[in-house]
Amino acid sequence: MNIKNILLVAILVLFASSVFVSATNDVDLVVDDFYITSVADGHTYNLQDTFTVGETLNVHITLRNWGTSAITNQFQVEIMACHPDGTGCHIASNVEVHSFGAERKGSYKVPFTFSAHDIVNGKSMIKIVVDGDGQVAETSENNNIETEELNVQESFASVLFGVSVNDWPEHKNSALSKTIKNAYVNMYTVVLDGDAFKVVGVETKSTGPQEYPVARFTIEPQQLVYFEGFRTREGAVQGAEQKKSLLWTAPPYKNFGNNRICQTDYTNINQMLGQSESYACATMLSVPYKDVGVVSFTYPDLTITSLTHGDTSFKALVCNVGEEAIANFKITFEANGKENTLTYVPTLSTGSCVEISSWGYSHFGIQDTYETVDAKAEVDPYNEFIESDETNNVAVITPSSVLERNWVEMVFVNRRIAGINPQGFEYDLVPINFYPTAQNCVVEYSEKLCIEKAYVTLGNDGRYDKVILWLRVNSIGTKTFELNARDNTFVALHELDNDHFRVELNPMLMNLRFYPTEETTIDSVIDESQLPGPSIEPQLVNGQNVCTIGCAYKDKCLPAGTRIKVGVVGEFCNWDDTMAKQLDTGESCSNNYECGTNSCVSGQCVDLAKRLDEQQNLLEKILEWLRKIFG
Repeated sequence: MNIKNILLVAILVLFASSVFVSATNDVDLVVDDFYITSVADGHTYNLQDTFTVGETLNVHITLRNWGTSAITNQFQVEIMACHPDGTGCHIASNVEVHSFGAERKGSYKVPFTFSAHDIVNGKSMIKIVVDGDGQVAETSENNNIETEELNVQESFASVLFGVSVNDWPEHKNSALSKTIKNAYVNMYTVVLDGDAFKVVGVETKSTGPQEYPVARFTIEPQQLVYFEGFRTREGAVQGAEQKKSLLWTAPPYKNFGNNRICQTDYTNINQMLGQSESYACATMLSVPYKDVGVVSFTYPDLTITSLTHGDTSFKALVCNVGEEAIANFKITFEANGKENTLTYVPTLSTGSCVEISSWGYSHFGIQDTYETVDAKAEVDPYNEFIESDETNNVAVITPSSVLERNWVEMVFVNRRIAGINPQGFEYDLVPINFYPTAQNCVVEYSEKLCIEKAYVTLGNDGRYDKVILWLRVNSIGTKTFELNARDNTFVALHELDNDHFRVELNPMLMNLRFYPTEETTIDSVIDESQLPGPSIEPQLVNGQNVCTIGCAYKDKCLPAGTRIKVGVVGEFCNWDDTMAKQLDTGESCSNNYECGTNSCVSGQCVDLAKRLDEQQNLLEKILEWLRKIFG
């Protein structure tokens, strides 16, 4: 054998041995994927959800060995909790792995809990470390750690929540709704059962006979509940039996830990409805009664049959023309921009009348000219009692000396939506002779506003020149506004601002707008039968086809992780329910389906076929070079 052949054989042996050594030590461990579930109910969290200190979780980890060699050494996978900047880490739990095959994946479930010192400004970090103590020799030691910043809140306690019952089913008019005394409320505790909610417990409480009747329930952290109101205990019992056999599809309420309960985002029970506390949360609720079957009721009916000037005060003759007795009702006298509210405590039997006197004229700033001042009296002014007739509670005095003035009785008509952000409601203010059945009071955002009186002056051209309005809000009282009737802009009536709404008026168009204050929670009346559950088919909501889960794509709802290829362009359904373009080789990734090559390795999109071709081409080039050297 000549020297050339000897050298050629030696080089080939060295190359083969290096390839063999490389192959026998080709190990590369990575965290292929992980997700988190609740131990309590098995719910799978999105990593964008909010976790709670002390809550027991399971971290599901998928490991992958990208190498061609099996691992026979024992190694550990550690789950660490850290501050959001990666400092202050400690091992919360770990799992030992005794062996791991070549080119395979393995899944592990590890318990995990956040502690209070892991949180900084509502954030923490979970860090998953594979073989942190270097028991396994790998081709790459730089891809063994996976981190994710998470939202974490302090642990929280139970919430005491109040629910009242109203009479909305009797008239279908929210402005006329009143709270019912001695009613009953069922609180249903539910759990997620597939795409709906199943009742697992019922608690019934009475609202009581007090002035502001309300049933109070204790709602524990993470508890899911619904509420229903009933006029009678029998109705509550029947309602509970009926609901035990049904599944709910409406979003339940949950104690999210912000000292309020909030509706969930349907079956995504760890997100608030509309992703907003102001939209989803409430400090208390008022629910309509839902007694099964027909229930007949009798009511009192208060009316003021006359209002007169006495020697020293106004006098109102109040009669109960209803079928039930009544006690502890209020009556309000108004005159000269002043108000006087009194409570009549004794029982007024059906068919009986009583004369009630206001405070003296001096309270209203009136001396010897009371006969020239108009006055008004209203019984049950705050709608605290249900009456068989709600339209006969007001009486007025209009002296002859006042008739010559341009007094106009204004009412609210044509309620409609106004504004965008925030959204409110708008009414037209018109003389009552155009709408004889309209009301001079409305209730918006749980507060009442009334037009007490209006006065206009005319200019030389015969058009309205000035308008004076006396407006009353229950929580504020009566305020007077003098405005330019030719001003075609909305003017804020700040003196009426309250905890429920603010008001704007266009004095030329006589349009009055209500907007909710920042603290106001708007409770929508929702027909549960119209709420869609999650489906792979789009659901019709407000006249539009929408996907309750997954991504909308050509009239279908695609689950997260679904890949679609149109020509040479690839797309996938992301976790945020939006379609996204697949990533190019070399871009950062978390899942295979995010990559156009369908391969995500060590956090980067790779082209495995191209990589194999390159390795094959390199070997062929070496062999060709050796042939040229040694003939």
